[in-house]
Amino acid sequence: MELFLNANPFLTLSVVTSELHTLSTPCLVLGIFEENKLSESALLIDRHTDHSITKFLEHGDHNGTIGRSTMIYHPHGIQKNDIQAKRILLIGCGKAADLNETKWVKIIRHMTEALSNHGLQEATCALLDLPLKNRDAKFKARLIIQAISTENYRFAEFKSKPDIHYHPLKNLTLHTLESELALVKTGIQEGQIIAEATTKTRHLGNLPSNICTPKYLSKQALSLAKQYPTKIKAKIYGEKELTDMGMNCLLGVGKGSREETQLIVLNYEGADLSMAPHVIIGKGVTFDSGGISIKPRQNMGDMKMDMCGAASVLSSFEAAVCLNLPINLIAIIPAAENMPDGNALQPGNIIKSHQGIFVEILDTDAEGRLILADAISHATGLKPQSILTTATLTGAIITALGHHLTGLFTNNQKLADKIMQAGLESHDGAWQMPLNDLYQEQINSSVADIANLGKDGANSITAAAFLSRFVKDIPWVHLDIAGTAMSAQGATGRPVPLLIQYLMDLAG
Repeated sequence: MELFLNANPFLTLSVVTSELHTLSTPCLVLGIFEENKLSESALLIDRHTDHSITKFLEHGDHNGTIGRSTMIYHPHGIQKNDIQAKRILLIGCGKAADLNETKWVKIIRHMTEALSNHGLQEATCALLDLPLKNRDAKFKARLIIQAISTENYRFAEFKSKPDIHYHPLKNLTLHTLESELALVKTGIQEGQIIAEATTKTRHLGNLPSNICTPKYLSKQALSLAKQYPTKIKAKIYGEKELTDMGMNCLLGVGKGSREETQLIVLNYEGADLSMAPHVIIGKGVTFDSGGISIKPRQNMGDMKMDMCGAASVLSSFEAAVCLNLPINLIAIIPAAENMPDGNALQPGNIIKSHQGIFVEILDTDAEGRLILADAISHATGLKPQSILTTATLTGAIITALGHHLTGLFTNNQKLADKIMQAGLESHDGAWQMPLNDLYQEQINSSVADIANLGKDGANSITAAAFLSRFVKDIPWVHLDIAGTAMSAQGATGRPVPLLIQYLMDLAG
């Protein structure tokens, strides 16, 4: 047995290759398909218990559909020392031929929930033998860790009393074949880092805006640099420096707030300095009231999560450092609070961006593209190989793609293909949207170089078109995560799995 300590202190993981029926465990988790078809592990245990599972299923208490589970406390016909497990949890897995990544996550999350509902905080999982088409044991193990972390997560920092009914899974043993041990170990290690980064992103996104301010994000960045003093350099630009730099779009968004606007820059040098860096930029609007173009009061409290792009960039950057990726990486976070007061931007204002482009403000609620424009402009001066921006930018992307896929826009198809592939590999998918000259015409202004709101619909595309005006000829991809980073239950942590996979792919 080899032990892995998760970065998440709430879950300890181990992996074993011993014969399944010899394992001593409070609960053994087995997969059952529809029509009473047993997984390979379930078949083995069935033989060692005088076919107790088969006999149990004949009563019709479990039909194998996903979402169904049954606990067997005293398997019929079990002989002394036949198996060492005290209980068997049968998890429905649907039809074997239909098993895919989405259903795999549902199975693991349901397993986690079922164990918690039974008050079990320790178990052995024998689900790695389930046939997941075109996916190896590394992928399955990695997604197990991520799914358990997602199911275990609770934002309870401000609960004065703990939930006495919540029993999170704390110790999990994965059973695998000796031939797949190396793959499973790698999957666990990657899954731990991704799960931890996702959890950190969710936590930052769920913090109320009276705590998670622009300066709070800056403190997180400085704390990260202090934690890795030989690997990370941090620079925080305050309002005086931003004024001297001509960051008028970024400063303009924060003018109506009492919170100081910040520009956060983190630098990780993991490769030879002759190699140009890659840049990742995350929108950090810690609260978005809409400014003078104020939002309706319904669900305005969710606008504390308008900094999920910043949170995902911060956490993914840390993951790259933890993985010692051989790349040069720069993370940039423009952080501001968009509030209405006597100093706030007004519709009809014209401001000069850091790059010298004059912007007409048609809507102060189209603020994300303003702060990203100045951040992108700063990034172009660093002469990077590529720029990736991620932001909860437009509600229109939810109309287009719902909450399932992230919207992707690009000026470079080769880079877009890499990120689309990273989405497939990480089960954190994106969908490419169009971006051409027809949409560029919609953001032309009659009184300035460009308007911050497009005409005639296609709002997600015109927002991306706005950003594209600032990237020059550098390969660039924009991820609109308004639909995927936020849900009715709070921050989801996406697109952290995609971002980390992309960074790992860059490192080869």
